[in-house]
Amino acid sequence: MVWNSTLNKPLVNIGISHTESITMLWAYRMLGPLVFIPVPFCDKIPQMSRGVPQSVARDQIVTLALENPKTTHILWVDTDNVCWKDPAGKSPADPNEALNMLLQINQPIVSGLYRAKQAEGFNYAAWVDAKQPDKIGFTPIMQYTGNFIQVDTIGMGFCLVKREVYEKIPAPWYPWPTVAPSEDFNFCIKARAAGYAINVFTDVKLTHIGSLDVKPDGKITTLEL
Repeated sequence: MVWNSTLNKPLVNIGISHTESITMLWAYRMLGPLVFIPVPFCDKIPQMSRGVPQSVARDQIVTLALENPKTTHILWVDTDNVCWKDPAGKSPADPNEALNMLLQINQPIVSGLYRAKQAEGFNYAAWVDAKQPDKIGFTPIMQYTGNFIQVDTIGMGFCLVKREVYEKIPAPWYPWPTVAPSEDFNFCIKARAAGYAINVFTDVKLTHIGSLDVKPDGKITTLEL
């Protein structure tokens, strides 16, 4: 499904690697606008994979996207994130507007900002190398300054990746040979080894939904409230 394709307009594959059940909130707020509403600033193709492990699903979506020579980007959209309108800022509730904001950043890899889905504590779904002798692995981002930051790893909840990244990094792009850390961590490690920065644009914020509704401003409720 492509709308009004032009030579100069980006072609964004909307990558949805669906492994669990989805909520009506996500279908209404994210799936509908991204898949069914055309926009003037890019063309969109939905790429979905369901019923296989997350790492396999992501690699399948990348393979399908690269088969189309017009593909310029993949926007990863996890089924437990919805765009969140920040009353005090610029963060939009419309995922198409959020996509446009990420496109305007014009970086090989750029993600929106969302909190880790946990009942206690306050850290974001973005991490940095510990780089300390007494710590192993990654340390969560607890706070940020400015609207554009670089991190070492991110989740793929709402992340825009240029085609060139997947062409430079050999497959599998999202390996997950062990329980930890995860397929998106492993992608970020491979991308950084290939010379790519991992960026977060904090003016695009998302609520992390599930049994908990974890909002970027620190509020935590259940979906029933």
